[in-house]
Amino acid sequence: MLTLGVLVLARNVSRVTAAFFIMTLTAGVWLLCFTVMYSTTDAAAALFWAKAAYLGVPLIAPAVYQFTVEHLRIAQKRRAAILFAWIASALFSIIAIGTDRLVTGVAKFWWGFYPQYGLISIPYLAVFFGYLIAAMIELAVAYRKASGAERNRLRLMLIAFGVAYIGSVDYLAKYGISVYPFGYIPLLVFLGIVEQIIRKYDLVTITPSFAAREIIHTMADALLVCNSEWRIELANEAAEALLGYEPGVLVGMPIMAVLADEKTNPRISQRFHERIFVSREGERIEVTLSVTPLVHQGASAGAVLIARDLRERKRTDRDLRKAVSLLQSTLESTADGIVVIGDDGRIISYNRRFVDMWRIPPDAMRKGDDKVVLDCVLEQLTDPAEFRVHSLDANPEAESFDVLNVKDGRRFERYSIGRRISGVADVRVWSFRDVTERYHNETALRESEARFRLLFEQNAAGVYRAELHGHILDCNDTFARMLGFSRVALIGRNAGDLYARPIEREELGLILQQAGTLQSVEVELQNAEGNSVWVLQNLVLLGEGESAVIHATVVDISDRKRAEEQIEFHAYHDVLTGLPNRKLFTDRLNWSISRCRRSSRALAVMFLDLDHFKSVNDSLGHTAGDELLLEMARRLKLCVRDDDTVARLGGDEFTIVLSDLREPEDAIVVAQKILTSIQQPVAIGGTTVDISASIGIALYPQDGGDAESLLKNADSALYRAKDAGRNAYQLCTNELKERAIQQLSLERALRRALAEGELTLHYQPVVSLASGAVVGAEALLRWMDPVRGVIMPGEFIPFAEDSRLIVPIGEWVLHTACRQMREWHDRGVGPVRIAVNLSARQFQHHDLVNTVRAVLRDTKLQPSCLDLEVTETTAMHNAEVTIEVVEALRALGVSISIDDFGTGYSSLNYLKRFPINAVKIDRSFVQELATSEEDAAIVSAVVGIAHSLRLRVIAEGVETQDQLSMLIRKRCDEVQGFLFGRPMPADALADFMTVSTRIPVRSRSLST
Repeated sequence: MLTLGVLVLARNVSRVTAAFFIMTLTAGVWLLCFTVMYSTTDAAAALFWAKAAYLGVPLIAPAVYQFTVEHLRIAQKRRAAILFAWIASALFSIIAIGTDRLVTGVAKFWWGFYPQYGLISIPYLAVFFGYLIAAMIELAVAYRKASGAERNRLRLMLIAFGVAYIGSVDYLAKYGISVYPFGYIPLLVFLGIVEQIIRKYDLVTITPSFAAREIIHTMADALLVCNSEWRIELANEAAEALLGYEPGVLVGMPIMAVLADEKTNPRISQRFHERIFVSREGERIEVTLSVTPLVHQGASAGAVLIARDLRERKRTDRDLRKAVSLLQSTLESTADGIVVIGDDGRIISYNRRFVDMWRIPPDAMRKGDDKVVLDCVLEQLTDPAEFRVHSLDANPEAESFDVLNVKDGRRFERYSIGRRISGVADVRVWSFRDVTERYHNETALRESEARFRLLFEQNAAGVYRAELHGHILDCNDTFARMLGFSRVALIGRNAGDLYARPIEREELGLILQQAGTLQSVEVELQNAEGNSVWVLQNLVLLGEGESAVIHATVVDISDRKRAEEQIEFHAYHDVLTGLPNRKLFTDRLNWSISRCRRSSRALAVMFLDLDHFKSVNDSLGHTAGDELLLEMARRLKLCVRDDDTVARLGGDEFTIVLSDLREPEDAIVVAQKILTSIQQPVAIGGTTVDISASIGIALYPQDGGDAESLLKNADSALYRAKDAGRNAYQLCTNELKERAIQQLSLERALRRALAEGELTLHYQPVVSLASGAVVGAEALLRWMDPVRGVIMPGEFIPFAEDSRLIVPIGEWVLHTACRQMREWHDRGVGPVRIAVNLSARQFQHHDLVNTVRAVLRDTKLQPSCLDLEVTETTAMHNAEVTIEVVEALRALGVSISIDDFGTGYSSLNYLKRFPINAVKIDRSFVQELATSEEDAAIVSAVVGIAHSLRLRVIAEGVETQDQLSMLIRKRCDEVQGFLFGRPMPADALADFMTVSTRIPVRSRSLST
């Protein structure tokens, strides 16, 4: 409450705000003391605070009354009433505090103690409520007389007082009536409303002195008041600003310190005389000065000086004179002849150019003989009748424009406009411009444009004009037909869109800006159908900057270009097959050797000869032989990669370059593929022809370091292939020959093993370190060869990958493992899940997801029982594809694990994105786990990362108790290895789990 009073007083100190502050102060004393009285439980203390409250309670009424009369600006008229109110209230306050006559004691109510009154309370209440009622009456009377905003303000004040008086209900409790004293609430509302009224209407007590002070300081003119000694007693803000002085500095200065004209006598009354003031900086200021002497009791008391700054008006006058002078100069210097005619037909004004253009005698203009001037003008026109514009008679303010022809061949453009000028009446301004030279130039230009247009349209070459950034402005029909467009369709397009390589057009534009002209530039354009059109262009850049225009002449050279390309193609290619010839083949072989030398990679050169091709020529004719060669060329290209080269050296001889081989043995695979493809029958002229080929293979760098050596050795190998019975290939290197034979032998044996059921699965248990139970098993492939015995996967899986047998083998493994898992579950034995490895080629197979779905459906195995393992290298090979495949597999319900984790080039970013379930730590880290700090750190890191990603961690290759102990410390989840069991047949694993349902995985020292 008191805060409201302080805020109002701080905002604007006045009698009204001071009265409002006193009102909040007295009410604050009342509320503070009564609040303490309510909260005490001791009657004596309550009585003390009840009396203390009367330091403010009796004073509330006079404070309210004084605020009211101050607010209504009638305090001077109510001075006696205000004085009586404060004296009487102060007396009652003294009685209440110092005696027991007013406050006789306190009574206990349910809300607390409350003071009780004696008989003296009657006059006290009469004074208290009398002044409250008087305040209300004062407001009501003022409200009836007020209007507008004042009436609205008083209405709000009456409402506020009405709310405040509700608080009088507190006095019922003083006489023992148990009514809760809520009077503080309406009082707070009253003060809040009053504060808003003061804030909204910004109440200030307006007095004559206040008004005079405000008027003086808001005057735009400078005001100086001098005493009888001509010293300045008062200077308003305008005077201080005009003279450049700080506030208060001018007071006390003699008037002559700022008045340059010493003849000015302040005692003499003067009105609006021009004088000179001198500013603080010495600047002379022209003003109009009004001096009014001050007389007191017949004697001079000083003078009042009011000055108005004339600088702006003087500057305006000078500018106006300058503008008039400038206008007159402009009128005389203009190239147009100008004459102003009044509504009575007389000449009001003219310039010298008008007289010179019409060759009017100077005497006629000087004498003002308008008829002579008009006759002089009409005599010079070829058609005098056209001089008068009849349409202006009906509309004096209209504009007109026409061209007048003079007898001597000159042509004048005539323009006129009517104007109404105050004090002059209606006038018409006529201007005449000599356009004779422009007319002749325009005529010559039109003729030139006609000749240019004829040359442009009838030119046998294509012609177009374009802006520098490519926007086509115009073109002829020849250019449009050249590109298969209509002329309308081309205009407005960007020329860069017509280039086969748009960057080429930008490069030409940059060169053209430097050179200005380009001659015989060959470029490739595209016609409306997207086909190439080779043209020869001459380009010229006219103009500069954004307004520059390119003029281009275009000749179609597509036929010549095709002829050149055909000649060049025949120089490097075989005419019949279109394959590279010996020259191009040699170039490409040398280039491939250079690249392989830098990258330390291998390449192979094949020399191929069709077996018994001569008999085909002799029996079926050369035409059939050519068809056979074409078909063989097609098949050879299908058997190699796009980066490889197939060439025809002549007759039935072909050569092939296989570059960037991962392994030299890859050449054997391609050779076998070529032999198989060539052996397919060929239908020629209704006859089926069976043919074969012999191939010689030379490898770089084993069989030669240059093209000539490689070709020679490949040729030698070819002859050995023919000597060996044809339809075969021969390697130049004996070692690779032996390896190739072994590979083919192993591949044939593996195909037989898959067909005859020599493949089988063993299962290695996976143990949980938390429970010691066997929770899973990994299916491991074995080849039971009748001759060589058991063959481990590492010996034949790489060959299966290269020969693509891994896909059918992988499907067999997946189907067999799922069927075995289902059988175990039906018998109530076996692990919870089965893990099956996916090879890289199998994982990348497009039908993997459908294959897994079909196996689960056929074996009726729950998807959650199947765990598919993918090596880290395979997963990271194409991370985006891996994510897509893994998400599809997870959608089936199967689990996904990353095998051999830590051995590849893993990316933690992709590992985070892979929707996998587990990672398997590679056995290479487990092997030295107990003795190698580096391996221990790697295992800790893998476990930590996996657990942070909520993945299971499985360690493989656990063979010793020390390794197991370390894995337990590292918080690994599951383990597998020889320590728990070697890979075993399905029945053996079932028996193993039946005998031992729990495996002790924690040593005594670890469990304590």
